[in-house]
Amino acid sequence: MKLITHSGSFHADEVTACAILTGIARFQNAEIIRTRDPKIIDAAEAGDIVFDIGMVYDPDQLRFDHHMGASDPTKPYREDENNTPYSSVGLIWKFFGHEYLAERHPNLSEEAIDEIWGKLDRSIIKRIDMIDNGVGSGFAPDDLTSMIDDFSPDWDDESTSEDEAFMRAVAFARSAIERRADRAASRQRAYSRVVEYINASPDPRYMVLETSMPWEDTVFKGGYTDLLYVVTEREGGWYCTAVPLEKGSFDKRKAFPQEWSGLRGKDLAAITGVEDAIFCHPALFICGAKSKEGLMTLLQQALDHEPNPAPTI
Repeated sequence: MKLITHSGSFHADEVTACAILTGIARFQNAEIIRTRDPKIIDAAEAGDIVFDIGMVYDPDQLRFDHHMGASDPTKPYREDENNTPYSSVGLIWKFFGHEYLAERHPNLSEEAIDEIWGKLDRSIIKRIDMIDNGVGSGFAPDDLTSMIDDFSPDWDDESTSEDEAFMRAVAFARSAIERRADRAASRQRAYSRVVEYINASPDPRYMVLETSMPWEDTVFKGGYTDLLYVVTEREGGWYCTAVPLEKGSFDKRKAFPQEWSGLRGKDLAAITGVEDAIFCHPALFICGAKSKEGLMTLLQQALDHEPNPAPTI
């Protein structure tokens, strides 16, 4: 089995496509051929994958090029609002991304795999498609595309071949994709656990997690609008976080009492009666105590607290 792409200067799309393919068990031992020789490309056998070269897009024949002119009816485009053209990595991800993720995380459901596939497509793959095709704007020098470009041999580097540099870039891209996929999978695993903790709480206004884990996706996607606080044990203490109005917002559904702002240790203990109180953040989004008992007392005070009404004019 062979994975065939172009030789010479490499780009993020075929590098990342190669990283994805070689992350799938059935392709891990495939021979990687970088060439521009049409005889070698045309001699590809059944099961060989040709990508980013050859001027043919035909998934049934495992041919995944995208360099055809705009008027060519076979040129592949995304079905999005901008009709974004694919690059080779977008095509490889479209046809092999689910297999890649399912092998890496076999315990996740098809629905979870599909959600992770979409997250990576939006956050990484589509951006590479856009940059490779010269569409869109606002791309940063620390995009994955730019970092992969950094693996190209310097003009005066006489010791590194293009093929050696390409394989180093593939290893880097593989690590980046794996880490992003693993992190997304971790959040998927947390989703159902957080639901269990919410359902187990005696009060819908708070939940207690046995260990620190991502919870915002569950709270907002699951529509848990009554949840105000999340309790976790970490770093030798117990902490309570106020739920934001929306994901990423600095505004909270119910902040901690204003008089707690910025207080630490004895000062917070004096106003709350919780002897092992640790602190309350000045922005009133997190507070802590050394014991669970102490933290739950702070939590109850926060739940019972009625903010001062706005002054009338």
